[in-house]
Amino acid sequence: MILAATLVCSVSATHGSRLASDAALELRRANELGGYLVETAPISPGKTSGQTQGFAWTLQVMDPVNAFGPGAICERKIVLTGLRDQRQFTVRANAVCPAAKPA
Repeated sequence: MILAATLVCSVSATHGSRLASDAALELRRANELGGYLVETAPISPGKTSGQTQGFAWTLQVMDPVNAFGPGAICERKIVLTGLRDQRQFTVRANAVCPAAKPA
């Protein structure tokens, strides 16, 4: 009886550590992919999406909000969704982009 209880506890602990390890690996991959997408995002406003490395991603560059001469501040937002478990990760960053031309 003691041996059976010990085996059940050890199997449960192994399964829990495996789930935690998978979640940590997914978080690390999401962090790396989010950083790459922020660095390579276009400077023009718009929306782009794709699928890679176990994630579906959406990149949105917002219209400029604060203009300073020929430049402005634009927000970049990336939403990564894990294809296996549908966890979502969001990355936001500000960047310098061309100012909107007056209408």
